[in-house]
Amino acid sequence: MKNVHDYIIKSYTVNFEEKKITLEISNDIKEKQVVFHNIFTYKFYDEIPYSVILDLE
Repeated sequence: MKNVHDYIIKSYTVNFEEKKITLEISNDIKEKQVVFHNIFTYKFYDEIPYSVILDLE
């Protein structure tokens, strides 16, 4: 995955029928999407506006 460190999470959607989570992210210059496929369940911790991505595994 290309570097998304320090991007801000603008929004996310969870689609259980398609087993997909989509994150809409941006920094001062670019906007991107991060898509997770074949999800079964999820749990995000400490969700707040302007959350910053520090790492994705």
